[in-house]
Amino acid sequence: MTTVLRTYAEVAVPLDFSEQGWRVVPVAEHLGRAFAVPIRFLHVDTSSPWSDADPAVLHLQHPSAHRSLDVEVIADQDAGLGLGRAVVGRDALVVMAAHARVPAADVFFQGHLESILRSVDGPVVVGGPRLQRGRAKVSRIILCVDADAPPTELLDDVVAWSQALSVPVEVLTVLPDKHGDLDDGIPEQESRVSLLAEQLGKEGIHCSPVVLRGLRPGHEIVQYVNARSHTVTALATHARSMPARALLGSVALKVVRQATGPVLLRRRDTRS
Repeated sequence: MTTVLRTYAEVAVPLDFSEQGWRVVPVAEHLGRAFAVPIRFLHVDTSSPWSDADPAVLHLQHPSAHRSLDVEVIADQDAGLGLGRAVVGRDALVVMAAHARVPAADVFFQGHLESILRSVDGPVVVGGPRLQRGRAKVSRIILCVDADAPPTELLDDVVAWSQALSVPVEVLTVLPDKHGDLDDGIPEQESRVSLLAEQLGKEGIHCSPVVLRGLRPGHEIVQYVNARSHTVTALATHARSMPARALLGSVALKVVRQATGPVLLRRRDTRS
């Protein structure tokens, strides 16, 4: 396997002006410095009439950093489509917050994030409700894989992040406990994880396989990634652009909701 060194032209940060939204700004700034690219702040205004006009610019004061920011305001009836329109063709790394303050808001939380994942043809970094406050730092990247091979684009991202941030990668999978017939096929999946870690290691990064056991993959992943601070979790979204199926599977949703570090998401079908 030979990955292509992933490069970005900008870090795009959609803001909703909430406290959670501001919390992802240090993550975006850290990534902007690592990849030596500018940061572009955006706000999709869904309350104004849709317009093809050039975006307006707001000059705002960052509430915690005590400095001013220029924020482009884009009018669109749909936040996901507006963001997709703003970053299309720009090789952007999108860094955003996703938050649901109460369990009843989960449907909106998932629907809003899926709208953005459908519209943005590139990597999306999400800071969920439990994202750590303060200065951003990355100490490791956990690449989560299942029975399907991860998309090439996600592997490119992981290699580029590891090199730019000088951090190791762990390739993680969750397998069921060994109980009779449930063990069928498990050795092959373990071998695939080890092989992927070996292949990524050939790209010049420190990479190791991790196999967890349990019947709740999302729970096992969250426990593992949250055991150490400053962890980025990388995974592919579940479905392949089928309107009747959710893009954000239950495992990815669990990780975004409960991880204390950023989550790097990639659609599986970005080149289809």
